[in-house]
Amino acid sequence: MGWALAILVAATSHLAAPPVGAADIDDFHRLVFSTPLPQFASAAERQQPPQFDWTTDWCSAPLVGSSGRSFDFALPCRRHDFAYRNAKRLPGEWRAPMRRKIDEQFRRDMIATCAARPFDQKMPCRSWAEIFFRAVRIAGGP
Repeated sequence: MGWALAILVAATSHLAAPPVGAADIDDFHRLVFSTPLPQFASAAERQQPPQFDWTTDWCSAPLVGSSGRSFDFALPCRRHDFAYRNAKRLPGEWRAPMRRKIDEQFRRDMIATCAARPFDQKMPCRSWAEIFFRAVRIAGGP
């Protein structure tokens, strides 16, 4: 997806999403940090709970996208998008330590998907996971 479309999706999703409040923080933390990725994917498909912003641009990595020959990070990217978009909307959640925690979850999710790859793709997949992780850390600032 082009950068202009990614910006448009992010801006419109923020405007269209229902309001969230302090009561939603526990659900947010559960979905981002304790829910296994397959169950998160199911919640995302159903867009439940509905008060969250479930939009995604998948992986907005230039040239590479969400998947390659040795990796498929579509679901980790979806959760990462969910986490960023909703942490910014929850009172007091969007701070540097939370962004770091979300990015580290992104790394764990990518590495978990690498574990399911054929043997000859595991190391390249983990290398891509580290590249994606470092890219989001650099792009997002401190």
